[in-house]
Amino acid sequence: MLEVIFVHLLNDESGSARVLRDLIESPCFATTDNLLVTNQSSGFLSGIAVRYCRIFYEYRKSKIITAVFLMLAQIQLFIIVTFRILMRKVSGKRTIVVINTLLPIGAAISAKLFSNYTIYYVHETSIRPLWYKRVLRNVVERCADEVIFVSNYLQSVECFPKLRSHVIHNGLRGDFDAMPVIDKTKKFSNGIVVFVGSLKGYKGIYQLMEIARVCPDIRFAAIFNCSHTELSQFRSRVKFPDNLEVIVRPKDILRYFRDSLIVLNLSIPDKWIETFGLTLLEGMSYGCAVVAPPVGGHLDFVGAEHGLIIDSRNTVAIVEFLKAIRSSFNMWESFSDAAVKTAEKYSSAAFQKRVSEVFLPVIERLR
Repeated sequence: MLEVIFVHLLNDESGSARVLRDLIESPCFATTDNLLVTNQSSGFLSGIAVRYCRIFYEYRKSKIITAVFLMLAQIQLFIIVTFRILMRKVSGKRTIVVINTLLPIGAAISAKLFSNYTIYYVHETSIRPLWYKRVLRNVVERCADEVIFVSNYLQSVECFPKLRSHVIHNGLRGDFDAMPVIDKTKKFSNGIVVFVGSLKGYKGIYQLMEIARVCPDIRFAAIFNCSHTELSQFRSRVKFPDNLEVIVRPKDILRYFRDSLIVLNLSIPDKWIETFGLTLLEGMSYGCAVVAPPVGGHLDFVGAEHGLIIDSRNTVAIVEFLKAIRSSFNMWESFSDAAVKTAEKYSSAAFQKRVSEVFLPVIERLR
Protein backbone atom coordinates (compact mmCIF):
# COMPACT_ATOMS: atom_id res chain seq x y z
CA MET A 1 0.00 0.00 0.00
CA LEU A 2 1.14 3.54 -0.76
CA GLU A 3 2.04 5.53 2.35
CA VAL A 4 1.48 9.27 2.70
CA ILE A 5 3.56 11.01 5.36
CA PHE A 6 2.11 14.33 6.49
CA VAL A 7 4.51 16.66 8.29
CA HIS A 8 3.57 19.69 10.39
CA LEU A 9 5.88 21.29 12.92
CA LEU A 10 3.56 22.85 15.53
CA ASN A 11 0.19 21.32 16.40
CA ASP A 12 -1.93 24.25 17.59
CA GLU A 13 -5.21 25.93 16.65
CA SER A 14 -3.89 27.92 13.73
CA GLY A 15 -5.40 27.90 10.26
CA SER A 16 -2.58 25.87 8.73
CA ALA A 17 -3.12 23.06 11.24
CA ARG A 18 -6.88 23.14 10.67
CA VAL A 19 -6.48 22.91 6.90
CA LEU A 20 -4.04 20.00 7.21
CA ARG A 21 -6.60 18.12 9.30
CA ASP A 22 -9.22 18.65 6.60
CA LEU A 23 -6.69 17.47 4.01
CA ILE A 24 -5.81 14.29 5.93
CA GLU A 25 -9.49 13.48 6.41
CA SER A 26 -10.20 13.87 2.68
CA PRO A 27 -11.72 10.78 1.00
CA CYS A 28 -8.82 10.51 -1.44
CA PHE A 29 -6.55 9.40 1.43
CA ALA A 30 -8.96 6.72 2.66
CA THR A 31 -7.17 4.10 0.57
CA THR A 32 -3.60 5.07 1.55
CA ASP A 33 -1.56 4.26 4.64
CA ASN A 34 -1.23 7.57 6.48
CA LEU A 35 1.29 8.82 9.04
CA LEU A 36 1.27 12.24 10.70
CA VAL A 37 4.55 13.60 12.04
CA THR A 38 4.04 16.57 14.36
CA ASN A 39 5.00 17.82 17.81
CA GLN A 40 3.64 16.75 21.18
CA SER A 41 1.27 19.66 21.81
CA SER A 42 -2.53 19.62 21.55
CA GLY A 43 -4.38 21.32 18.72
CA PHE A 44 -6.40 20.80 15.55
CA LEU A 45 -4.20 17.86 14.58
CA SER A 46 -5.08 15.88 17.69
CA GLY A 47 -7.47 12.93 17.53
CA ILE A 48 -7.28 12.17 13.81
CA ALA A 49 -7.69 8.56 12.67
CA VAL A 50 -4.05 8.21 11.55
CA ARG A 51 -0.85 6.85 13.01
CA TYR A 52 1.20 9.50 14.82
CA CYS A 53 4.90 10.04 15.24
CA ARG A 54 5.71 12.76 17.76
CA ILE A 55 8.72 15.06 17.87
CA PHE A 56 9.76 17.51 20.56
CA TYR A 57 9.18 21.12 19.58
CA GLU A 58 7.84 24.14 21.47
CA TYR A 59 7.41 27.78 20.57
CA ARG A 60 8.88 30.11 23.18
CA LYS A 61 8.91 33.90 23.51
CA SER A 62 12.70 33.82 23.54
CA LYS A 63 13.89 33.83 19.92
CA ILE A 64 17.13 32.11 20.90
CA ILE A 65 15.38 29.23 22.68
CA THR A 66 12.88 28.87 19.83
CA ALA A 67 15.73 28.79 17.31
CA VAL A 68 17.45 26.02 19.28
CA PHE A 69 14.21 24.03 19.49
CA LEU A 70 13.67 24.55 15.77
CA MET A 71 17.11 23.21 14.87
CA LEU A 72 16.57 20.17 17.09
CA ALA A 73 13.16 19.63 15.49
CA GLN A 74 14.68 19.66 12.00
CA ILE A 75 17.14 16.96 13.00
CA GLN A 76 14.33 14.87 14.47
CA LEU A 77 12.24 15.30 11.33
CA PHE A 78 15.08 14.26 9.07
CA ILE A 79 15.81 11.12 11.09
CA ILE A 80 12.18 10.07 11.55
CA VAL A 81 11.07 10.66 7.96
CA THR A 82 14.21 9.01 6.57
CA PHE A 83 13.75 5.93 8.76
CA ARG A 84 10.09 5.64 7.80
CA ILE A 85 10.71 5.97 4.07
CA LEU A 86 13.56 3.47 4.08
CA MET A 87 11.49 0.97 6.06
CA ARG A 88 8.78 1.23 3.41
CA LYS A 89 11.32 0.84 0.60
CA VAL A 90 12.60 -2.40 2.14
CA SER A 91 9.07 -3.83 1.89
CA GLY A 92 8.76 -2.62 -1.70
CA LYS A 93 6.30 0.21 -0.94
CA ARG A 94 6.28 3.82 -2.10
CA THR A 95 5.85 7.05 -0.16
CA ILE A 96 4.50 10.54 -0.74
CA VAL A 97 5.61 13.22 1.72
CA VAL A 98 3.31 16.23 2.24
CA ILE A 99 5.13 19.14 3.92
CA ASN A 100 2.69 21.55 5.57
CA THR A 101 4.03 25.15 5.73
CA LEU A 102 7.56 26.15 4.75
CA LEU A 103 9.12 25.30 8.11
CA PRO A 104 9.77 21.50 8.22
CA ILE A 105 12.94 21.60 6.10
CA GLY A 106 14.42 18.52 7.78
CA ALA A 107 11.54 16.44 6.46
CA ALA A 108 11.80 18.08 3.03
CA ILE A 109 15.48 17.21 2.64
CA SER A 110 14.77 13.61 3.68
CA ALA A 111 11.86 13.41 1.23
CA LYS A 112 14.02 14.72 -1.61
CA LEU A 113 16.68 12.12 -0.92
CA PHE A 114 14.51 9.07 -0.29
CA SER A 115 10.79 9.46 -1.05
CA ASN A 116 8.98 8.91 -4.34
CA TYR A 117 7.22 12.28 -4.35
CA THR A 118 7.24 15.50 -2.31
CA ILE A 119 4.41 18.04 -2.14
CA TYR A 120 4.66 21.32 -0.28
CA TYR A 121 1.49 22.92 1.11
CA VAL A 122 2.30 26.63 1.45
CA HIS A 123 0.28 28.85 3.79
CA GLU A 124 2.57 31.75 4.69
CA THR A 125 4.46 34.70 3.25
CA SER A 126 5.26 37.01 6.21
CA ILE A 127 8.45 35.29 7.38
CA ARG A 128 11.25 37.24 9.04
CA PRO A 129 14.16 37.72 8.80
CA LEU A 130 14.34 37.75 5.03
CA TRP A 131 17.50 35.62 4.89
CA TYR A 132 15.61 32.87 6.71
CA LYS A 133 12.75 33.10 4.24
CA ARG A 134 15.25 32.80 1.37
CA VAL A 135 16.65 29.63 2.95
CA LEU A 136 13.15 28.13 3.26
CA ARG A 137 12.28 29.02 -0.33
CA ASN A 138 15.54 27.54 -1.56
CA VAL A 139 14.69 24.24 0.15
CA VAL A 140 11.28 24.21 -1.55
CA GLU A 141 12.83 24.88 -4.97
CA ARG A 142 15.33 22.06 -4.54
CA CYS A 143 13.14 19.48 -2.78
CA ALA A 144 9.53 19.79 -3.94
CA ASP A 145 7.90 18.09 -6.90
CA GLU A 146 4.70 20.11 -6.60
CA VAL A 147 3.54 23.10 -4.56
CA ILE A 148 0.05 23.92 -3.32
CA PHE A 149 -0.93 27.48 -2.37
CA VAL A 150 -3.98 28.44 -0.31
CA SER A 151 -4.90 31.49 -2.38
CA ASN A 152 -4.32 33.16 -5.73
CA TYR A 153 -2.62 36.01 -3.89
CA LEU A 154 -0.11 33.68 -2.25
CA GLN A 155 0.64 31.96 -5.53
CA SER A 156 1.31 35.32 -7.18
CA VAL A 157 3.76 36.57 -4.53
CA GLU A 158 5.46 33.27 -3.64
CA CYS A 159 5.49 31.49 -6.97
CA PHE A 160 8.10 28.86 -7.80
CA PRO A 161 8.40 29.12 -11.60
CA LYS A 162 10.24 25.81 -12.03
CA LEU A 163 7.70 23.77 -10.05
CA ARG A 164 4.21 22.61 -10.88
CA SER A 165 1.80 24.50 -8.65
CA HIS A 166 -1.89 24.55 -7.73
CA VAL A 167 -4.27 26.71 -5.73
CA ILE A 168 -6.58 24.94 -3.29
CA HIS A 169 -8.66 27.55 -1.52
CA ASN A 170 -9.26 26.66 2.09
CA GLY A 171 -12.76 25.40 2.76
CA LEU A 172 -15.08 25.70 5.70
CA ARG A 173 -14.49 23.11 8.39
CA GLY A 174 -16.26 19.80 7.97
CA ASP A 175 -17.90 20.24 11.38
CA PHE A 176 -19.46 23.57 10.36
CA ASP A 177 -23.13 23.53 9.44
CA ALA A 178 -23.43 23.32 5.65
CA MET A 179 -26.52 25.55 5.74
CA PRO A 180 -26.60 27.22 9.18
CA VAL A 181 -29.82 28.72 10.46
CA ILE A 182 -29.11 32.41 10.99
CA ASP A 183 -31.30 34.33 13.41
CA LYS A 184 -30.75 37.83 12.02
CA THR A 185 -32.89 39.54 14.62
CA LYS A 186 -30.91 37.93 17.45
CA LYS A 187 -27.54 38.67 15.82
CA PHE A 188 -28.40 42.32 15.33
CA SER A 189 -29.80 42.60 18.84
CA ASN A 190 -26.63 41.06 20.33
CA GLY A 191 -24.48 43.43 18.32
CA ILE A 192 -21.31 41.49 19.12
CA VAL A 193 -18.10 42.24 17.22
CA VAL A 194 -15.78 39.22 17.24
CA PHE A 195 -12.01 39.19 16.74
CA VAL A 196 -10.12 35.94 16.18
CA GLY A 197 -6.35 35.99 16.30
CA SER A 198 -3.35 36.00 18.58
CA LEU A 199 -1.70 38.33 21.07
CA LYS A 200 0.87 39.44 18.51
CA GLY A 201 1.11 43.13 17.76
CA TYR A 202 1.11 42.51 14.02
CA LYS A 203 -2.29 40.85 14.36
CA GLY A 204 -3.79 44.17 15.44
CA ILE A 205 -4.35 43.42 19.12
CA TYR A 206 -3.58 47.01 20.16
CA GLN A 207 -5.89 48.40 17.48
CA LEU A 208 -8.61 46.11 18.86
CA MET A 209 -8.09 47.58 22.33
CA GLU A 210 -8.28 51.12 21.01
CA ILE A 211 -11.44 50.44 19.00
CA ALA A 212 -13.17 48.75 21.96
CA ARG A 213 -12.27 51.61 24.33
CA VAL A 214 -13.90 54.26 22.15
CA CYS A 215 -16.99 52.09 21.56
CA PRO A 216 -18.15 51.38 25.13
CA ASP A 217 -21.71 50.68 23.94
CA ILE A 218 -20.59 47.85 21.63
CA ARG A 219 -19.82 44.34 22.89
CA PHE A 220 -16.55 42.84 21.67
CA ALA A 221 -15.36 39.24 21.92
CA ALA A 222 -11.71 38.34 21.37
CA ILE A 223 -10.89 34.70 20.71
CA PHE A 224 -7.17 34.10 21.15
CA ASN A 225 -5.00 31.23 19.96
CA CYS A 226 -2.76 31.26 23.04
CA SER A 227 -2.36 29.57 26.39
CA HIS A 228 -3.95 30.88 29.58
CA THR A 229 -0.46 31.59 30.89
CA GLU A 230 0.37 33.71 27.85
CA LEU A 231 -2.90 35.60 28.27
CA SER A 232 -2.22 36.24 31.97
CA GLN A 233 1.23 37.58 31.17
CA PHE A 234 -0.21 39.86 28.50
CA ARG A 235 -2.97 41.12 30.81
CA SER A 236 -0.39 41.99 33.44
CA ARG A 237 1.01 44.54 30.97
CA VAL A 238 -2.13 45.69 29.15
CA LYS A 239 -5.49 46.72 30.57
CA PHE A 240 -8.43 45.27 28.67
CA PRO A 241 -11.57 47.39 28.13
CA ASP A 242 -14.58 46.31 30.20
CA ASN A 243 -16.66 45.69 27.05
CA LEU A 244 -14.15 43.17 25.68
CA GLU A 245 -14.83 39.51 26.50
CA VAL A 246 -11.73 37.33 26.23
CA ILE A 247 -11.90 33.65 25.23
CA VAL A 248 -8.94 31.27 24.92
CA ARG A 249 -9.18 28.44 22.39
CA PRO A 250 -12.90 27.70 22.82
CA LYS A 251 -14.14 24.21 22.06
CA ASP A 252 -17.15 25.63 20.24
CA ILE A 253 -16.05 28.61 18.17
CA LEU A 254 -19.20 28.27 16.07
CA ARG A 255 -21.45 29.87 18.63
CA TYR A 256 -19.40 33.06 18.58
CA PHE A 257 -19.80 33.38 14.83
CA ARG A 258 -23.46 32.40 15.16
CA ASP A 259 -24.14 35.16 17.69
CA SER A 260 -21.92 37.92 16.29
CA LEU A 261 -22.71 40.78 13.97
CA ILE A 262 -19.25 41.49 12.55
CA VAL A 263 -15.95 39.59 12.36
CA LEU A 264 -12.72 41.58 12.53
CA ASN A 265 -9.34 40.85 11.01
CA LEU A 266 -7.00 43.65 12.05
CA SER A 267 -3.68 42.32 10.75
CA ILE A 268 -1.31 45.18 9.91
CA PRO A 269 -0.52 44.88 6.18
CA ASP A 270 3.17 45.84 6.22
CA LYS A 271 3.88 43.58 9.20
CA TRP A 272 1.69 40.53 8.55
CA ILE A 273 -0.19 39.55 5.40
CA GLU A 274 -3.10 37.16 5.66
CA THR A 275 -2.57 34.54 2.97
CA PHE A 276 -6.17 33.33 3.20
CA GLY A 277 -8.07 34.61 6.25
CA LEU A 278 -10.00 31.49 7.20
CA THR A 279 -11.70 33.07 10.22
CA LEU A 280 -13.18 35.73 7.95
CA LEU A 281 -14.73 33.02 5.79
CA GLU A 282 -16.00 31.17 8.85
CA GLY A 283 -17.65 34.33 10.15
CA MET A 284 -19.14 35.07 6.74
CA SER A 285 -20.71 31.60 6.61
CA TYR A 286 -22.72 32.62 9.68
CA GLY A 287 -23.79 35.94 8.21
CA CYS A 288 -21.18 38.21 9.77
CA ALA A 289 -20.16 41.40 8.01
CA VAL A 290 -16.38 41.85 7.87
CA VAL A 291 -13.62 44.32 8.56
CA ALA A 292 -10.54 43.13 6.66
CA PRO A 293 -7.06 44.33 5.58
CA PRO A 294 -6.59 45.85 2.09
CA VAL A 295 -4.08 43.21 0.98
CA GLY A 296 -3.93 39.42 1.26
CA GLY A 297 -5.43 36.13 0.16
CA HIS A 298 -8.81 36.91 1.68
CA LEU A 299 -9.41 39.32 -1.20
CA ASP A 300 -10.07 36.22 -3.30
CA PHE A 301 -13.45 36.13 -1.57
CA VAL A 302 -13.88 39.40 0.40
CA GLY A 303 -15.09 42.55 -1.32
CA ALA A 304 -16.72 45.86 -0.48
CA GLU A 305 -20.13 44.18 -0.61
CA HIS A 306 -19.18 42.19 2.51
CA GLY A 307 -18.04 45.04 4.75
CA LEU A 308 -15.08 47.36 5.19
CA ILE A 309 -11.65 46.77 3.63
CA ILE A 310 -9.18 48.99 5.41
CA ASP A 311 -5.79 49.30 7.13
CA SER A 312 -6.48 48.52 10.80
CA ARG A 313 -4.41 51.50 11.91
CA ASN A 314 -7.23 53.71 10.63
CA THR A 315 -9.20 53.07 13.80
CA VAL A 316 -11.32 56.20 13.39
CA ALA A 317 -12.85 54.93 10.15
CA ILE A 318 -13.36 51.46 11.63
CA VAL A 319 -15.19 52.92 14.63
CA GLU A 320 -17.43 54.95 12.30
CA PHE A 321 -18.21 51.80 10.31
CA LEU A 322 -19.07 49.77 13.41
CA LYS A 323 -21.36 52.49 14.73
CA ALA A 324 -23.07 52.84 11.35
CA ILE A 325 -23.79 49.11 11.16
CA ARG A 326 -25.08 49.03 14.74
CA SER A 327 -27.58 51.73 13.86
CA SER A 328 -28.88 50.24 10.59
CA PHE A 329 -30.30 46.74 10.32
CA ASN A 330 -30.74 47.12 6.55
CA MET A 331 -27.12 48.11 6.06
CA TRP A 332 -25.88 45.14 8.07
CA GLU A 333 -28.33 42.72 6.40
CA SER A 334 -27.01 43.66 2.96
CA PHE A 335 -23.46 42.79 4.02
CA SER A 336 -24.66 39.65 5.80
CA ASP A 337 -26.58 38.26 2.83
CA ALA A 338 -23.64 38.85 0.50
CA ALA A 339 -21.29 37.15 2.99
CA VAL A 340 -23.43 34.00 3.21
CA LYS A 341 -23.78 33.79 -0.56
CA THR A 342 -20.01 33.99 -1.04
CA ALA A 343 -19.19 31.54 1.76
CA GLU A 344 -21.37 28.89 0.12
CA LYS A 345 -18.79 28.68 -2.68
CA TYR A 346 -16.09 27.66 -0.17
CA SER A 347 -17.82 24.71 1.41
CA SER A 348 -16.06 21.67 2.82
CA ALA A 349 -17.35 19.69 -0.16
CA ALA A 350 -15.77 22.16 -2.60
CA PHE A 351 -12.45 21.86 -0.75
CA GLN A 352 -12.57 18.06 -0.83
CA LYS A 353 -13.33 18.08 -4.55
CA ARG A 354 -10.33 20.27 -5.26
CA VAL A 355 -8.08 18.12 -3.04
CA SER A 356 -9.09 15.05 -5.03
CA GLU A 357 -8.37 16.81 -8.34
CA VAL A 358 -4.82 17.60 -7.21
CA PHE A 359 -3.86 14.53 -5.17
CA LEU A 360 -5.62 11.60 -6.85
CA PRO A 361 -3.53 11.73 -10.06
CA VAL A 362 -0.36 11.54 -7.94
CA ILE A 363 -1.72 8.73 -5.77
CA GLU A 364 -2.85 6.67 -8.77
CA ARG A 365 0.44 7.19 -10.58
CA LEU A 366 2.50 5.93 -7.63
CA ARG A 367 0.40 2.94 -6.62
